[in-house]
Amino acid sequence: MTQMGDSAGLAQAIMAGIDSAVVNLHTWLPGVVQTFYATEQEADVQVRVRRIMRDLAGNERLETVPILARAPVWMPRAGGFSVSLPVTAGDECAVLFAERDISAWLADGGLHAPASRRRHDFSDAIVLPGLTSSGNRLATYSTDSLQIRSDDDSQVVELAADGSIRIEADTIRLGSSVTDVIAELEALLVTLFSAQDTAGLQFNSATKALIEAHRVKIDALKT
Repeated sequence: MTQMGDSAGLAQAIMAGIDSAVVNLHTWLPGVVQTFYATEQEADVQVRVRRIMRDLAGNERLETVPILARAPVWMPRAGGFSVSLPVTAGDECAVLFAERDISAWLADGGLHAPASRRRHDFSDAIVLPGLTSSGNRLATYSTDSLQIRSDDDSQVVELAADGSIRIEADTIRLGSSVTDVIAELEALLVTLFSAQDTAGLQFNSATKALIEAHRVKIDALKT
């Protein structure tokens, strides 16, 4: 009986040791942004799942994970192009924990040995914006196009499967090259109107109305 009791106690101690090790081995957890530092592309994040801590006697308690400070924020970037997001306090996210200490790599992106022996640690958190809980899912979702959009669907840039491009917004600002084209079109219409006097051209009322309609459309593009 004593041997069986000793074996049971040893097994319990081993399981407690394994549990103690695993409780400090982190993979990923949902979180919410507390502060975003745009210049450094880092964020303070609150993990949204509490830890279950167990002592040697098997007693459990809940523990809130401290704020993860200045974790690097991942955003799509490759080939000299980037997609930047206006990360805001309150945004939900996924928080990943690197296999080893990544502090040396973060400093310069070089090839380094780990700066410490920590593994899957809270100190090596990486923030991925975009993961959301059920209550914050998009109300509308396109299954046949690529969209860059606001959550309320009031501003949309869409590349559709049929080859079309759609832009929806209250105000659309065009780049300098497009602005130059608009200016040239506007100058062309002014020249046409002036030609009535300088070159003696005569436009009937329908042609004048058509030119005026084009002028109005060009003015609208400038806003």
